Amino acid sequence: MGCCAEPVDAGYASGAAIAVSLAMAMVATGLMVRAVADLKRARADHARTQARYALDGAHLLAARRMAEGIDPRRAAWSLSVPGAGSVGILAEPESAKLGLEAAGQADPGLLSALGARDAVAASVAIGRLPAGTATPEDVEAADAGPVWRACASSLISPWGLAQAPFLPQAGPPTSNTGVMRRGEVWRVVATTAEGWRDERIVRMVGRPERPATVIWRRVSRRSDKDQGCGVIIDPA
Repeated sequence: MGCCAEPVDAGYASGAAIAVSLAMAMVATGLMVRAVADLKRARADHARTQARYALDGAHLLAARRMAEGIDPRRAAWSLSVPGAGSVGILAEPESAKLGLEAAGQADPGLLSALGARDAVAASVAIGRLPAGTATPEDVEAADAGPVWRACASSLISPWGLAQAPFLPQAGPPTSNTGVMRRGEVWRVVATTAEGWRDERIVRMVGRPERPATVIWRRVSRRSDKDQGCGVIIDPA
């Protein structure tokens, strides 16, 4: 008889040891997955913060340029902004757009031409918007059509005064005219090459250090840009 018995595991890990090892591996994997997710969120937050700072600078430069006077009535140009490179600017005067009442009474064919899938329902929805508190986002929400969502705010505005549609092609601003646009309400959209988009409704106040005050703002990241909205309704 031998002096000692052979271990029951014969050199292999026991079931309990395997279970403990698997549990530890699962915990480690979970912690790693969480750490990676946290890192991605931190990077996304950092990128968003950087974009906001860059877009703030772009809007300030755009407002100063607008305060000097721009023509045509719908202007598009690019700015070089530290930390963001080239930033595209689109500036539109809100008074030149259809008001909510006029849009609500417009021919459904007009709204269809602007990309509305259900022009009648869109007309009713716009007509019900409160004139004092409605925003461009409310106008866009009147229909689910992608072209409508991208272009409706270029034609219809809660601050609009026009009775007929007017949506010219956007062109570069001309040389300074010396016109201070105090009191005017404009929609200004700044878009980076990475797709960060800062859309604002601003009122021009004419102060050099603060050319405009922000009435409404939306920051997003999207792939669609102007999408050629000016070709939808362009006066002959």
